[in-house]
Amino acid sequence: MSAPAARVRRRRSLPVGAILTPLAIVAVLWVLGATVWRDTSLSTPPAMIAQAVSDGWEFYARNAAATLARAGQGYLWGNLLALVIALVVLLFPRADSAVVQIAVISQCLPITAIGPLVMVIFGSTFAAVFLAALLVFFTSLIGMVMGLEQAKKTQLALVRAYGGGPVAQIRKVRLWAALPATLTALAVAVPGAMLGAILGEYLGGIDVGIGVALNAAQRELESARTWNLAFLAGAVTLLAYGLVALIGRTLTPWAERMSARDQSLR
Repeated sequence: MSAPAARVRRRRSLPVGAILTPLAIVAVLWVLGATVWRDTSLSTPPAMIAQAVSDGWEFYARNAAATLARAGQGYLWGNLLALVIALVVLLFPRADSAVVQIAVISQCLPITAIGPLVMVIFGSTFAAVFLAALLVFFTSLIGMVMGLEQAKKTQLALVRAYGGGPVAQIRKVRLWAALPATLTALAVAVPGAMLGAILGEYLGGIDVGIGVALNAAQRELESARTWNLAFLAGAVTLLAYGLVALIGRTLTPWAERMSARDQSLR
């Protein structure tokens, strides 16, 4: 089978896999909840559906919207900071090692320790946004730096030959070369933003959000509601990831063709 035909076949099978995988997970949980783990807090799908109907659409929509808003703010600020620092690295290559150290430190910070400190100093809402930005920053920075460094030397030399400096090289060559890797990094950073926002909400001091509702459901031993909120968080994250990935593929259609061409040449 040729490479183009194989890619088309993978694309057609993707929706089937995306549907069958969650169904298989639900079926396994259903069987385990009704048999082996019958006396545990693992709820079966009928119990979860009954709880969802009892809670009502407005309960889940309100909490999901609040968490998405905080995750979106953190996602925006974390990516903006990552982009600025990535451009600084290109303009001042000597700052590369310092930037890498900062990025690694940001990834190694214990969220459960720094979150309460940020909440006490700046407030609960800021803590949720800050944690979302923190978990986005490292992933986006590494992807953007790697993308900006993928510009071809011949193209950079051509810009220099016409008198273009580092800024012109970034504007005319590096940004376009970095676009596929940057958009991929933006998609990969989506789960981090959601996780950071939920963790920030989980610390307390906020009235509404998935983390707030999860905390309350666990304290009240509401097993079915806890599972519903967990699946809601996963579904919202998956949809947001798919949307960003779709935007990336739409904006960079040439990236897949170039990747396929490179693989065919190997």
